[in-house]
Amino acid sequence: MEMLQNEKYDANNKLINAEGDILTMNMKEEQALKQISDLQDKIRDLAQDKREIEMEFVALKKNFISANTELEGERKKNENIGVELINVVNENKALHEEINDIYKRSGNTNDENTKYIMK
Repeated sequence: MEMLQNEKYDANNKLINAEGDILTMNMKEEQALKQISDLQDKIRDLAQDKREIEMEFVALKKNFISANTELEGERKKNENIGVELINVVNENKALHEEINDIYKRSGNTNDENTKYIMK
């Protein structure tokens, strides 16, 4: 009877230990599943962030290209304006020289007129 009681006690201990092991394994499995779920959520969030960053990058790249193109256009305009300014300055200088020549001729003509009047 005592032996039977000991075997029954040992069997119950084994059963209790096995149930404890099962509970421990279930808890570990739940923790692992929770960690997997958390990691999948993080992966989804990171993938979404990556897509947003890629879209921002594409938009910034388009803006940069547009701004760069506009800058080149403005540079060409400035070059053309510089050339036009040089041409205007040269024309102005030529006109001033022409005006000076006209004044000189006009002065010579007045001197000649004065000589004829005096005679």
